[in-house]
Amino acid sequence: MDVAVSGNYVYIINWNGDLSSSSLAILNVADPNEPSLSGTFDTENAGDLALSGDHAYIVDWINGLRS
Repeated sequence: MDVAVSGNYVYIINWNGDLSSSSLAILNVADPNEPSLSGTFDTENAGDLALSGDHAYIVDWINGLRS
């Protein structure tokens, strides 16, 4: 659904396609040959993603703005 990059991290909104669940995956790409999963955040219907400082903001179509 959406991708954002900040420093050595890539933030990706994953959507399973049935409008019932999605998640934010955070990948550390400091070594591009061996990216690693740094964390995840589950949300119901994530759409858009924005980064500001140390925060990732997710627009969830059901629950509104999440951070």
